[in-house]
Amino acid sequence: MNRTAVLMALGLAGLAVAGCNKSLNAPDVKNACYHVAPQKDGTIKFFKVADNDKSMYYCATQLDGIRYQFKALGSNRDSITGLYNGTYLFIDSRGVATAPDYEAGRFFAINRDENGNLVVPGGIPQSGAEGGAITITQNPMDQRNVKGSRAAKK
Repeated sequence: MNRTAVLMALGLAGLAVAGCNKSLNAPDVKNACYHVAPQKDGTIKFFKVADNDKSMYYCATQLDGIRYQFKALGSNRDSITGLYNGTYLFIDSRGVATAPDYEAGRFFAINRDENGNLVVPGGIPQSGAEGGAITITQNPMDQRNVKGSRAAKK
């Protein structure tokens, strides 16, 4: 009987230690975009990039711009991590992957086109008015906010 009690106590202690996973103190600010920067001592810092972003895609493009700025300054890092409304964004040369936690499995969410631009899923490529450039819109009928685009042919 004592042996069973000792084994149960050890099992519960093991579960308690496993449950004490070091969690991040991520900011909980709605519609704010953060750059997540791991430090040399193993901690993680959150730097606010923007307030009141309309969607995760806006945050991803801002973080991608920061990634390009780092590369222009000579950094050899090809990826950057961000946070938007509790979702972690992992941005690299292939596109954007998301995860609900920093250590969780990642889901690929945004691809890049042949020019290296981020492409919204379901976006419709259309010939632009200027030099045959490609513009991506979510709704081909809403052309007001897309510079250089024209209405889709019927």
